[in-house]
Formats: sequence, structure tokens, C-alpha cells
Amino acid sequence: MALAAPGAPAPAGPPPGWVPAVGPTGATPWPGGGPGGAVGATGAPTTLRRELPPPEASTRPYVRPTGTAWGLFVLAVLAALLSLATRSEAQLAVAVALLAGIVLDALTARYALSALAIRVDGAADAVAGRPTRWQLHVDGLRRPVALSPTLLPRPPGVLVDRGEPGLLVLPAASRGVLHHFYLDAHATGPIGLFEAGRRFRVSPPTPVPLGPGPLPVDHEWPTPKAVGFGLSPVAPRGDDLFRAVRPYQRGDERRHIHWKASAHHGELMVRESDGVGVVGLQIVVDLGQPGPRAELTASVAAFVAEEAVRKGWLVQLVTLDSSSAPPPLVQLGSPFGAPPIQPPAPVRRLETQALRVSSPTAIRHQLATAAYGTPQAPEWSGLVCRITPDGVVWP
Repeated sequence: MALAAPGAPAPAGPPPGWVPAVGPTGATPWPGGGPGGAVGATGAPTTLRRELPPPEASTRPYVRPTGTAWGLFVLAVLAALLSLATRSEAQLAVAVALLAGIVLDALTARYALSALAIRVDGAADAVAGRPTRWQLHVDGLRRPVALSPTLLPRPPGVLVDRGEPGLLVLPAASRGVLHHFYLDAHATGPIGLFEAGRRFRVSPPTPVPLGPGPLPVDHEWPTPKAVGFGLSPVAPRGDDLFRAVRPYQRGDERRHIHWKASAHHGELMVRESDGVGVVGLQIVVDLGQPGPRAELTASVAAFVAEEAVRKGWLVQLVTLDSSSAPPPLVQLGSPFGAPPIQPPAPVRRLETQALRVSSPTAIRHQLATAAYGTPQAPEWSGLVCRITPDGVVWP
């Protein structure tokens, strides 16, 4: 660490790579604007700690020899020793050629991955329990590279031999939010004596919610109960509020003709209404305890909510929200080793989330972060449905 000359002004902040550590007394670091003051505002000494850099998005290229490479290396050593004993230039040339081929193959394998960069594009959301498809972009490609998800057992990979976008299929994942995943890239030298590997942490453009797919169940829908009125044909529809009939006028829609009244009056008659009664449904999702039954409950909730939306009802989905910060970044490890151990993301305090949902996508997004437990549903004047591991309950 460089020291300032006597009488020189103190630097405006900590040295590069170091951050002030506030003591237990809450001392204000860098009094006076620099590290020249050794005591904080409360009298506690100010200390420094080295700030650790975040883990890189990829490892360096690793290279490992194959069994054939070890065999050729032993053969080259024997040829070199024999040439020393017999003073044979031919045997020495064989040893040098073998060693040169081994080294060249290792350098070529490493060179294939040294400039590699990977990015993906995909859908804004996905369904939990189903494979996800991603458009794969590989930059800096120098030799054919095999890409595979970092999982055990290792799933089939994708061979990339040109710079054009390709298709990457990831195995099914559980319900939640996908912030990143890991890919291992492997390449070999021209002779195949060495294998190079490199591990990547790949992040989609935005976090991808993995919501449950709908699970059809048999249940009886209750009698619709209007909670409001709407006049637009595209508004949520419920019971048509019929008022009276009147004679047909040019421009009236055919679907408004009242055929019984037309037969009674002997002329075309059309219906007049005060609008459309809007049916409201509140779906309270209680996943219960963690386990397979909870995930089935989330799928049943997705089915009931999607059916209600298709009916044109106004749907409010009530869940416990477990949205959390992105999971902490971890060291990637070796591309020839086990997958990284990912600690759980810190979860903030669970809160009840009651949102209006009007599409399957919105339903999946909310259920993707639904937590286990019973939410406190707000007051609701329409229909109420509770979905628990025991089934669908209509009070």
C-alpha cells in the first residue's frame, strides 16, 4: 500500500480493492473524506477489509490428456532414452515428433475454448416440469465445441460447429424463477489426445418464471354471481341483464333478436339490456406443506384460474408470495467435476399477494413464486374458491 508524504492531503477514499469495515459501534468510515483519519465519528477505529471480486461468469479453459496421450508420452520418453544410449538421431527425431504432436494437440484444444462466449434467448416464461428451449448464440468459435448442461447424470449435449444460432433444450426444472444455469463446453485437439473444458454461467435476458402447468380436475362450478356491470362486448361476461324488447331497427345485431317475442308479435323484435353482469371469482391457494402434493395443488389452481378466465370472469388469485433476491453466485469449479453447489436464495418475509389475473401467463407468473402455507385473503364480494391439497372447495 502506497503511503502519502508528510503533509500531503489524504486520499478521497480507500485504496483500490479495499472497502471500509464499520465496527460494532457503527463508526463512520473515512472521517474527513479519506483514510487519513484513523478514528470514526464514535471513536471506534476504522479498519479495512479486502473486497472479494464476484465469481467470474466462466472458468479458464481446463485441459486433460486422454489415455492415448499418456501412451504416446511414455513412448516418446522411451525413444529419447534409447536415442541417448545408442546415439541414434532417427530415434531422437521420433521422440521429438511425438512430444511436438502431444504439445500441439493440447494447445489446439485449449485454443478452441479460449475466446468462447455464450448467450441465450428464450421465452419470457416457461412451464415447470417440462423441458425449456433456448436459442443458443456462440461467439468466438474456433473449432467444433460440444455444449451440455452441467447436471448429473450428464444429459445429451449439442455440437456447435458454426457460428449460426442453434437450439438448446434444458431438462425439466421445478417451480420457481430461473436466474441462470450452467453449461460445460468441451473440445478436443486435431488428433484427439487432449480434451479441453470450460464451464459457463449463462443468464437469460430476464429471469424466467417457471409456473405450474394446469392439471384438469372434475368439479362443479357454482351459480355465477355478478359483482358489477359492463357494457363492452369484450368486458368480462356473466349474466346478461335483460330489460325489455323493442321492434327491430336497421343496424341491430342479429344476435340480439328475441325469437320468441318476434313470433308473438309477428315482427322482428330485439332485446334491450342494461349491460352484462360481471362475475368475480377469488381463488385462494393454500399449498400446505412442501412436497409433491403441494406442487399438484399449484397445478390444480392453474387449471381452475385458466378456466375461469376463459369464461370471461374477473379472477383474483391469492397466494403467499415468496419472491426472493437472485441466488448468490458461487464458484463454478472444474468443467470435468461435479456441478456447483447452489445455496438457497435469501427469502424475504412472506406476504399475501392478491392480484387480478387475466391470462395463463399471468397465472403462471404468480404461481411460480407461491409459497407454502395459508394466505390471508382480502374481503371479496363475489364467488370464493379455496384450493388446498384436499381439493377444490366452494364455500
